[in-house]
Amino acid sequence: MLINTAGGLTGGDRLIWRADIDAGAELTLTSQACERIYRSTGAPAEVRAHLAAGPGAVLSWLPQETLLLDQGSLVRSLDVELAAGARFLAVEAVVLGRTAMGD
Repeated sequence: MLINTAGGLTGGDRLIWRADIDAGAELTLTSQACERIYRSTGAPAEVRAHLAAGPGAVLSWLPQETLLLDQGSLVRSLDVELAAGARFLAVEAVVLGRTAMGD
């Protein structure tokens, strides 16, 4: 379970995730809630994830959706290293604002 205790990101915030699993291991990574990207008046928020799986490992990257709020700015990268026979599943959903909130 990935936990961002800040509740969301805004301009200049940086969040870096890293997970390495050994040969034959299985790991599912998810988040406790959606990731909110708030308005930025400067630099974008930055989220980087680096994942690595050893031979025959099974790695799943399944975070809750990212909610881009009005004037939010985000740079995201996902780097994955898979050894021979490793398997990887990734699902990343993005929600563009909230109509009921005027975003």
